[in-house]
Amino acid sequence: MALPLIVECGDGAAQATDLCSWLHDGRLAGVQKVSQQEEPAKSGEQGPLLLPLLTVILASPAVVAVVKSVHRYIQARTPQTTITLKQGSKSLTIVCVNPPPIAELVEQAKTLFEE
Repeated sequence: MALPLIVECGDGAAQATDLCSWLHDGRLAGVQKVSQQEEPAKSGEQGPLLLPLLTVILASPAVVAVVKSVHRYIQARTPQTTITLKQGSKSLTIVCVNPPPIAELVEQAKTLFEE
């Protein structure tokens, strides 16, 4: 399944690139691919425009591992960053300033896939 992660901050595209590397380097079990979305280059532009949006291809049980890794990423960063995970009409938002305890985030992540 594909899980979109939206990075919201001053330079969201750069933070998304950093988070993409973080998740890739973490080699999380059940995560098959992490990629940053891009807008194709327009006429006269050098290359594509990176967007503040990641797509994580993973098995459902790996969502907990991704949430834990994003929580560690947020704790390690000082700029104000907000990351939102979306699954259909449900979402989970993690804010850099005073993020909730990991146990609470894990429980919220589990609800993303409940019907």
